[in-house]
Amino acid sequence: WDTSAPFPAFGTNEAAVAELSDGRILFIARRHLGTDGLDTFKKHFAWSHDGGETWRDLSVSKLPDGPTDNRYGLMHGLVRLPVQGRDLLVFSNVESDSGRRQGTVWVSFDGGQTWPVKRLVYGPHGAYSSLGAGRPGTPGEGQIYLLFEGGPDGTYTAMQVARFNLAW
Repeated sequence: WDTSAPFPAFGTNEAAVAELSDGRILFIARRHLGTDGLDTFKKHFAWSHDGGETWRDLSVSKLPDGPTDNRYGLMHGLVRLPVQGRDLLVFSNVESDSGRRQGTVWVSFDGGQTWPVKRLVYGPHGAYSSLGAGRPGTPGEGQIYLLFEGGPDGTYTAMQVARFNLAW
């Protein structure tokens, strides 16, 4: 294992990465500490052009870092769909003004530059999430899997899985 240079913004954690079709790596971070004036209510992005050794082109996205009633943020999910030569990304988090609810997914068709499509997955509850994608030639081909914290009883004592495809 080798560690990379630090992410170009202090106070980030609970990040996810995805390798793009051209070999760049997109790094999306949660950020609940910051003294540089950048919006800590939004996810922070950076890209690596050298296999993850260094990070550059820091930007603040329009994607939420969690509920907007506190600055603590929330762990998100990120996956690149296995479509050769395309950079279809799916991102998961909550989109809520109050509390950890409104579990939502966003889709980018351009490697994370824009996120024009979003869908609510589960409204009552939602917290930390993780994403996976079925591989070509397997029974899961074309499927997207969202694992998220939050049970139907309104507590964080359960995990749920949502399965869907891009047509959804």
